[in-house]
Amino acid sequence: MDDLSRQGIKRAVGWVEIDFKRNGKPKRARIYRIELFTRYEGCERVLDAERLDILRTTGVLEKVGSAALEKAAHGYWIDVPKPEPHPFVGAARMVFFDDEWLPALWAPLYCAGEDCLNSKCTGTDVEKKL
Repeated sequence: MDDLSRQGIKRAVGWVEIDFKRNGKPKRARIYRIELFTRYEGCERVLDAERLDILRTTGVLEKVGSAALEKAAHGYWIDVPKPEPHPFVGAARMVFFDDEWLPALWAPLYCAGEDCLNSKCTGTDVEKKL
């Protein structure tokens, strides 16, 4: 993701909310939130409104969202979910780095329930509706 590097973003995390069918296959996915970080580790988010506007106008947020949705369609379960009611809501978290040589999961791990959309980091999230 060269666009991330040009904007000084080291890591981008796309959170995708997914409606699953009864058999556990994704039915519909949408961007829940996109988080941008200036470091590879930790929770140093980009929260400056002016900088976020630049990232929106240059299309960086849209590219991260599109890539996250594409990757979310090819995930795996790490456990066998039995959430109620059926069908159910879950999520996937996709991580992108500015350097494509850095190791990252090529497919996300699905989690069930709305609780899996919570982030460890605190602060204002970048809401992005595509």
